[in-house]
Amino acid sequence: MSIYDMASADSALRQLLEDALRAVGATEGSILLLSEDGKRLRFVVSHSPVADRLLGHEQDIEQGLTGLSVRSRRPVMANDVEHEKAFDPSVDMRTGGTTRSIMAVPLLIAARCLGALTAVNAAAPGGFSQADLEQCARFGARIAEHLGSLG
Repeated sequence: MSIYDMASADSALRQLLEDALRAVGATEGSILLLSEDGKRLRFVVSHSPVADRLLGHEQDIEQGLTGLSVRSRRPVMANDVEHEKAFDPSVDMRTGGTTRSIMAVPLLIAARCLGALTAVNAAAPGGFSQADLEQCARFGARIAEHLGSLG
């Protein structure tokens, strides 16, 4: 069984994602894992009205804010993606969803990046805060640790 399959079927991972989204006030979000060649991110767990269209979808690591977070190994936040040059609308076009705001944090274990945690569409009118980004990063660390225990 691949790490993608194990992660997709893991109820504890799904719960960690839901807890993270609730803690930062996001209406949806996902866990994406890096491909073995390091060139793509695959949606493996998603909490979203369009989750059925996200799961299994892959995006190039060179695209989007999530790719930027993984490549830089740093958290990224954008509260108005329409005015964000690095935002890639291809996932929205593919799924029919609408991203207004996003946070992405890399899932790091030691020197290795496993993928990213995303929190999408802040429930608060002002968007996500720096405190939300820090909280998201803490959940990212917990998720990475859990993924590390899967194999």
